[in-house]
Amino acid sequence: MQHQLRVELASHEVLVIELPSAAQVRAVSGTHWLTVDGLDVCLAPGERETIPAGKVLAEGHGLLEFSKPAAQPSQGLGRRLLGRSGQGAMLLGKVCF
Repeated sequence: MQHQLRVELASHEVLVIELPSAAQVRAVSGTHWLTVDGLDVCLAPGERETIPAGKVLAEGHGLLEFSKPAAQPSQGLGRRLLGRSGQGAMLLGKVCF
């Protein structure tokens, strides 16, 4: 049985969650910015990413889904990884917030 956590964020809401192990996060709807132990990830609707264990801060609007990661880690983290907090908010022409 696969367990999932679905969270709906409204504009200006922030979610703080401590992940005991890596998880896959998917933007079911809306655009989301996640910071995981100082690393930033931007997700648009339909995008998913495997994120490491640790403290996650998520903001944006729409539905986020957290689940156990797939057998193979995601290959896309480098595309959406924005670097350390405060180092910019644009990657490959995609603006996140």
